[in-house]
Amino acid sequence: MGCMLLMRQLLLLVWKNFLLQVRRPIGTVVELVFPLFALVAILGIRRIPGLADLMRTCPVTFQSTEFNFPQDYLLYAPPNNITDAVMDEVANKLSSRHNVVIMPVASQDVFVPLTLDMFPEIEDSYNYTRYGAVYFDQLEESGKDLSYTIRFPYEISWFTNYVTEDFTSLFVRTFSPYVDSGFMELQRALEESIIEYYANQTDRAVPEIDLKMKQLPFPPTAFNFFLQVLDLGLGLLVIISFLYTAATITKELVIEKETRIRESMLMMGLRQWVLWASWFIKQLLFMFVWVVAYTILFKYAGVWPRSDGFLIFIFFLLYITSIIAYGFFISVWFSSPRIALFVSFVVFFLSYIPSFFITGFDQQIPYNGKLALALFSNTAFDLRLRVISILEQSQLGLQWDNVSEPLSIDNPLNMGAVFGMLIFDILLYMIIAWYVDAVKPGTYGVPKPLYFPFLPSYWTGRPLECRKRSEDEVVERPPWYDGGAHEEEPRDREAGIKIQNLTKTYTPAIFSLLKGEKLAVDSLNLNMYEGQITALLGHNGAGKTTTISILTGFKDVTN
Repeated sequence: MGCMLLMRQLLLLVWKNFLLQVRRPIGTVVELVFPLFALVAILGIRRIPGLADLMRTCPVTFQSTEFNFPQDYLLYAPPNNITDAVMDEVANKLSSRHNVVIMPVASQDVFVPLTLDMFPEIEDSYNYTRYGAVYFDQLEESGKDLSYTIRFPYEISWFTNYVTEDFTSLFVRTFSPYVDSGFMELQRALEESIIEYYANQTDRAVPEIDLKMKQLPFPPTAFNFFLQVLDLGLGLLVIISFLYTAATITKELVIEKETRIRESMLMMGLRQWVLWASWFIKQLLFMFVWVVAYTILFKYAGVWPRSDGFLIFIFFLLYITSIIAYGFFISVWFSSPRIALFVSFVVFFLSYIPSFFITGFDQQIPYNGKLALALFSNTAFDLRLRVISILEQSQLGLQWDNVSEPLSIDNPLNMGAVFGMLIFDILLYMIIAWYVDAVKPGTYGVPKPLYFPFLPSYWTGRPLECRKRSEDEVVERPPWYDGGAHEEEPRDREAGIKIQNLTKTYTPAIFSLLKGEKLAVDSLNLNMYEGQITALLGHNGAGKTTTISILTGFKDVTN
C-alpha cells in the first residue's frame, strides 16, 4: 500500500511539472527551438558540396633521388687536409644538383650563435637562416674512428619534443623536416664522400648506395573536412543550444523553493526524494526527444556513420542527464530565481572553457589532467566528441570492442574513461545537491546538522518516542503564570505541543544593516493539549505566522 501511494504521488508530481511546462509556452518553444537550430546547422554544414569527401593520406617513402638541399650556405669545421678533401667532394655532389656555397670556419663556436657580420656575402636575414653546418668531432687518417655533428637553423620545426608521431591527430604528416630542410641530402652526400675518401686511400671499389626513408607506421586515416569543422565547433554549438534549458531547470526548482510550495508538500508528508525524482523524470522525458533526434542525425545522416548507434544514444543520454544534474546542483545554492538563472547561465558556459586547453595543449596535458578537467560535464562532453571524431577519422568509429582501448600508444585516453567521468559528474552533482539542500534548505525549512548522513535516524526514519506523563505527576506552573490572567491548564489531557522560551530574530539584509536584528517572537511559552483547538491571536507583526512556521518546520529558530 505504501509503494502504491508513493507511485501515485510521483506520477501526480510529474503531471504537475508538465503542466507548469505547458503554462509557460514561450519558454517551452525556446527550449525546443534552440536544439533544433543546432540540428539544422549540422545538417547544413553536412550538405556543403565536397566538405564531407574523404581525403585518404598514407605514410610517404622518400627516395634518395628526391632529396634536396634548399640551404644556400654550408659551413664546416675544423679545416684540415681530411675535412677539406671530404667537403670538396660534398661540394661536388651538392653543386651538381644545387647551388651551394661551402665555407670553412675556425671552430664550431662560430656556429652558435651566427651573426651577419661574420658573413658579409649574406645580404639579408632571410638568407641568413638558409645555412647548414658540419662539425667533425673526430676524423682520423685511418678511418677507424669517425664522429661528426650536423647543425641546421633552429627556426625549422624538427618535432624533437615528440618521441613518436601524434597518432591522435586528424591527418597524417606527409612531410619530413629532415627531408625538406636538406638534412638527409647533406647526410647522404657526407657519408658517400667519407666512404669514397677512405676507399680511394685503400684502392677499394666504392659500392653504389641507394638510400630510402619511410615514415613511422600510422593507422589508416581518411581526412574529412566536415569532421574537422565539427570537432572545432560542434561542442560549443550543442552546449549553447541547451544553455537556456539548463538555466530554466535551475530557475524552476528555485521558484518552487521561494514560493514555499516545496516545503508545503513536505509538511503534508511528501518524501523529499519523491519530489526530486518527479523533477528528474519530467525533465528527462521532456529532453528525451533530443536524445533520439541527435542519435538518428549523427548515425544515419552521415555525421558518425561508422559508430554504433546505441553507443551514440548512450552518449547523448548521459549528456542530457548531466544537464539535469547540473540544474539540481546550482539550484540548492540560491533562494532567488533571478540570481540562480543568471549564475546557471554563466557557470554552464564557463564549464566548457577547459576544453579549449585540452584542444590547444593536448600533448602537454597528462591523462589524469584531462580526466580532472572532465569534472566539468561540458568539458567531458567536448572530450567525447574529440574521441569519436578521431575514431571516425581512423575508419573505425565508436564500437563496443574499442570503448576501452586507448586512442594510440602515446595517448591512453579512451571512450570508456570519458563515459565513466560523465557518470561520475552526474553522481557528484546529485550528491552535492542532496547534501547542500539538507544542511542549507534556504529561507524555509529546518536545516540538518552537517554530519546528518552519519545519523542512523536519518536513514531509518524512526520517530522520537515521547515520554508519557503519569496520572499522579504534578504539573509545574511556569514562572510567568498568573492565575488572574491565565486559564488553569487541564490536568486530564496530554500536552501534544510544548513551547518554552521560543525566541526568533531575523538577521537584516545586506542593504539594511543599520536597522539591526528584528525580534519576531520573544520568549513565547505555550502548551497545546490533545482534544482542544488552540488559536493564536495578536496584532500584525506579533509573531503568529512565525510561530506556526517554526512548529510546522517551515522555518528554523536559527535562520
